[in-house]
Amino acid sequence: MSCRTSLFVIALTALVVTVDADAGYLGSPSQNAEPLGEHAGIQMAAEEVVILLSPPEVDGRELSEEERWELEWEEQLRLHPGVEVAAAFDFVNDGPADEVLMYVPLQVRHPFYGPYLWIEDETAALDVIEVYVDGEPVEPFAVYRGVWRDEDYNDWEELSGIIEPLSDEKPADGESFCFRNGAGNPEDDTPNPPYPAESLLAAWRVEFTAGESRLVEYRQRYDFSTDYEYHSFRFCYPLYTGAGWAGDIGRGRITVLGEPDFDWSYLAEYLGIYLPTPDWEAGYPLEFDESFAESVLLERFTGEHERALVWSFADLEPVGGVESWKTFNPDFGDIYNADYHEWSAALERGEKPEPDGRQATLVYLALGEPADGFMVIDPHPAGLTAYDEPEGEPMEQGPVYTNILRVDERRGDWLHGSWYDYETSTEHEGWAPLTVTGDDGLVLPRLMPQY
Repeated sequence: MSCRTSLFVIALTALVVTVDADAGYLGSPSQNAEPLGEHAGIQMAAEEVVILLSPPEVDGRELSEEERWELEWEEQLRLHPGVEVAAAFDFVNDGPADEVLMYVPLQVRHPFYGPYLWIEDETAALDVIEVYVDGEPVEPFAVYRGVWRDEDYNDWEELSGIIEPLSDEKPADGESFCFRNGAGNPEDDTPNPPYPAESLLAAWRVEFTAGESRLVEYRQRYDFSTDYEYHSFRFCYPLYTGAGWAGDIGRGRITVLGEPDFDWSYLAEYLGIYLPTPDWEAGYPLEFDESFAESVLLERFTGEHERALVWSFADLEPVGGVESWKTFNPDFGDIYNADYHEWSAALERGEKPEPDGRQATLVYLALGEPADGFMVIDPHPAGLTAYDEPEGEPMEQGPVYTNILRVDERRGDWLHGSWYDYETSTEHEGWAPLTVTGDDGLVLPRLMPQY
């Protein structure tokens, strides 16, 4: 979803750090560049994204369950690995001159935390952003994004004078829009924000002349999401937002690197959806073409790297997703079985189930311990095909959408496990491939690690 205005938007998601009794530690989501509205002129001609992994101070795999639970908060943070993203986008404007509003979400509302997005200090939140346009630093400003509901608020004129929307026109029911004032005041007797926001954004403007190319970059050090036992640390980078620009993404590369002391055995799971299968490279000479010659963020990564995990693509049309916590935390599972019930109800009505945000072009990484369960994220009514053996015969019964395949054996890319059929209250077992590619060579959404 995007903000309602005549400008265009890039969404580069930044820092989100929260703690929950069920979820553990919610880290930072990140995503690719996204425009707002219709724009036939600006194309994402090229992109380079470097994801740099750094090891934790203390390897949690060496600690027992009891030792993990006894750690104080400061000691727990020493178990967290680090991840830094440096992303550069070459935009080409083949249309008329335009002013573009770009933004970076700083915080995204999660259902664990109720109806409100709590922001205590906008200034401090903005301090985490580092953005450059054509090599020059840009200072962002705070913007909130929400969804208009006619049944909850019927006086747009009165409310708009409080929240300061970016567009004076009233949004349609269910439409996303942006506004400047969305923070509650904890010192008031009623500290609730004036309107429930879905996300806090850091925004800035970029001007394009006709025929102009501009280089937009950002850098952010992120936090992984983890459970309370610190078994695993997860990070997701969606690319689907590139679907909003004119045409395909001309060419692109997602490169995962490690700090010199990073132990690659710590990378437990990796998955790219609607992307080609990645390549493991040894002695990888990372170079950038002339489109990124003026980059201030990529230069430090130039040269040979001992090891790299690389997704490369050309003329890629990203598959769109739903901008929500499910896209940024796709391995959280089906909270209260809500997704399954919506999927089942749609089938009963004879409708095609809608994607929920997990079925989008994205890169997913998990560090720590391998997953022992995988959730079916393909909403196809027939579910996932299971086999009696790897490369064997298909079985009549397969796991359906949101079923969890509890894994007890792996053979390469094949997983063996059991799953529960909600409708028949029966248990089944079989083999399933972790990844399946379509006719275009892109990996299809089938199974997602479940922690």
